[in-house]
Amino acid sequence: MNQLYNSPSHLLRPLYAVVLTLALVLGSGLSAPVLAQGGCASCEICKDPTRIPDDPCYGNDPVTEVPQQVITPRGRPAVITPSSYPTQGQYIWDHGATTDSITVGPGTYPFTYHTSPGCSTSDTVTVIEVDVVQVAVNVFLEGPYNPSGLMNDDLRASGLLSPTEPYTALGHAFTAHAGAAMDPAFMGDNTFTAPVDWVVVELRDPFAPNIIIASQPAVLRRTGEVVGPDGQMLLMENVLAGQYLVAVLHRNHLGIMTNFPVMMSPNSADPVNFNSFTTPTFGINAQKPLPGGQMGLATGDANFSHSIDAGDRSAAWNKRNDQGYLLQDVNMDGVVNAADRSLIWNNRNRTQQVPN
Repeated sequence: MNQLYNSPSHLLRPLYAVVLTLALVLGSGLSAPVLAQGGCASCEICKDPTRIPDDPCYGNDPVTEVPQQVITPRGRPAVITPSSYPTQGQYIWDHGATTDSITVGPGTYPFTYHTSPGCSTSDTVTVIEVDVVQVAVNVFLEGPYNPSGLMNDDLRASGLLSPTEPYTALGHAFTAHAGAAMDPAFMGDNTFTAPVDWVVVELRDPFAPNIIIASQPAVLRRTGEVVGPDGQMLLMENVLAGQYLVAVLHRNHLGIMTNFPVMMSPNSADPVNFNSFTTPTFGINAQKPLPGGQMGLATGDANFSHSIDAGDRSAAWNKRNDQGYLLQDVNMDGVVNAADRSLIWNNRNRTQQVPN
């Protein structure tokens, strides 16, 4: 799961920034870029305004960033691999390493980055271990579903798909990764595995289904596979291995939940295939049959109220002919029109079958 830490804008100049990219071994799916200012915190000459812009020290101020935190699954070391400009720089880590890449466990790791001529800057990387479990879920959305067996990715193809999760703005509370951003390379995928939209994945108490143990944003591929914002296996953080009910929610489709708990651990998870009519789901009439014998989430919740009624149809009418990443665009083709109102009408009086 990617985490991007914000930095002051003057630290993000591509010619002077040092970028540390955390790559976790064993394909964990968690990564976090960390930005540290490259430049001249220790040499006064760097503050001379007469220096030319392509000088490695030009325009850099003393380091102002706070220590950065990165996350790794418990028991899995992190390989910190920095890349930098200018190329003649060298990293010196306080524990003695002088190589660019280091493999470390949890802890705080100060480093000094030396550039030429005679300038240096310092920062720290803090690695934190968390308990994680893998979640393997497949689900289709009725709105963008195509009889070919894939979902359409019109929002992404039209440049309308939100680069960040939309649910925080809708009032949903996450236990981790609120405000998550999709990896740009993943968002650029234009194949059959392309991203369709953001979803919410929840793990719930198997004995009290209304109790949410974990809630994180995730991304849905055209194939129905739910993955992390980086396109890798979804890992739910601060969760111990065990059995949980799994719920998937969407901004304008009615959510769904398993009827029985699912076993999951840091290294594996029992797959949940909501696309199959043989998968027991909580409640009554929780999904809709789709062409080709598949099942999918019912579309038409145009106001994120978890039910479909006249209010949704009115909301779509009020947004008629509007284009964008909109709740009222329930078939998710990028424009609100009569087709959306028809889908809402066809699913009227349906209610989300997930406990509040």
